[in-house]
Amino acid sequence: MTILSEPNPGTLAYLALILWVPLTMGCFFLMRPERATLVAVLGALLFLPEAAQFKLPYLPPLTKENIPYLAVVAGAALRSPGRVLKLPKERWFILLAVVLVLGCIGTVYTNGDALHYGKFKFINISGLTLNDGLFTAAILCYPSA
Repeated sequence: MTILSEPNPGTLAYLALILWVPLTMGCFFLMRPERATLVAVLGALLFLPEAAQFKLPYLPPLTKENIPYLAVVAGAALRSPGRVLKLPKERWFILLAVVLVLGCIGTVYTNGDALHYGKFKFINISGLTLNDGLFTAAILCYPSA
């Protein structure tokens, strides 16, 4: 009996993640944007694989939890760019987004000390870097399910 420590998704799982983006774009050009959004997000939650992910440098892993939302934003920006790309009228929303990103960077600058644990087996955890702060800001700005 073998116990798998990490799930090993197959080629079909990665193919499904890759093909979800053009499928979402097609939905946006065949349906109303509201309906295309529902079809893309709910369909992804139902049919995309759990274990498959793409890991790019300095970005959070691209999984079924964020690929559909990124594809919806891209499809909506292509279908009706005026509605998507304009800044919101509420200035407090922009201020909130800036405070969120600055808060992540401030956390990095105040938590740069390394941690050392253990008496027999030593564990060293390095301090936070600017990349960690930007990574955290990117995760907080990503829409999640």
